[in-house]
Amino acid sequence: MASSSDHELASDFVEAELTGNAVSGVNRSMFSLKWRFSGRAHSNKEIPWLLDVVLNPDHDLIVTDGKNNELKKFSLQGTLKDKLTFKTRPDCLALTDGYLVTVTFPFETILHVVDTKGKLSVVSTIPFRLQCAGITSMKDGRLVICNRESRSVFLCSKGGQILQEIKNGSSGETLFRNPSYVRAVDNRTICVSDFKTQEFFIIVITDDNKFIIKQCKLTEPRTSCVVDGMLLVAASNIRVFTLDGKKAGEITLDGVHHARGLTFSEDERLLAVTHKSDADEEISVYQILKH
Repeated sequence: MASSSDHELASDFVEAELTGNAVSGVNRSMFSLKWRFSGRAHSNKEIPWLLDVVLNPDHDLIVTDGKNNELKKFSLQGTLKDKLTFKTRPDCLALTDGYLVTVTFPFETILHVVDTKGKLSVVSTIPFRLQCAGITSMKDGRLVICNRESRSVFLCSKGGQILQEIKNGSSGETLFRNPSYVRAVDNRTICVSDFKTQEFFIIVITDDNKFIIKQCKLTEPRTSCVVDGMLLVAASNIRVFTLDGKKAGEITLDGVHHARGLTFSEDERLLAVTHKSDADEEISVYQILKH
């Protein structure tokens, strides 16, 4: 139940109710706009291309800026606290160990591990034999990495060693055409978005290291995350699924068009979204009120 202080805190926020046939768990939540950073605040030359986002334990937002080849760190109040510039475009993020974030680069065969607690700094690199797109960290420390060129998704060790490729269990063939984003639900379940085929996959790893695969068609599927036992997928709007793949509705948030990055804080009280508005690149942060 939400406390009275929760409601007082949200009284000045712009409220966006769930729409569609949302099921229990999600339909009891209200997403209230906390702040929004817009590209309007910058000159045209500096307007970012905001891709992925994660929230570190201090609730700092760590965001990849594909236009300026930067990793950026924002406070919850929208203040730019720090930025780190790379030679090529950073793409996707995985919060791998406390404040450590692993960053992929679609034009490099290397991952960068960045400490986000204070000033952003690269603390190590992980060589990888393929160029990387989506990345996620499972609870046991294993990484799951997407490679668009080989149309593959790999289970990897924490150090980037390939342990297994995810393939179709019946045919042994690859499932994907352009696997772009991946998120781990737990140590057994991962979600993969294929931008080429416009498909979203829920993949369960069995005890004998085989795969149970469920898939559905979605428009522009991108990142996903789990809250209250429900799966939220950025696909134009935010689509809602049960963890066994049943459609459960969608969330329409005011001003959010073409959602890309999507993440919840560990306490499931904050939702951060990178997206387009009517004309600009934005990050929006929502407070979640449980009724």
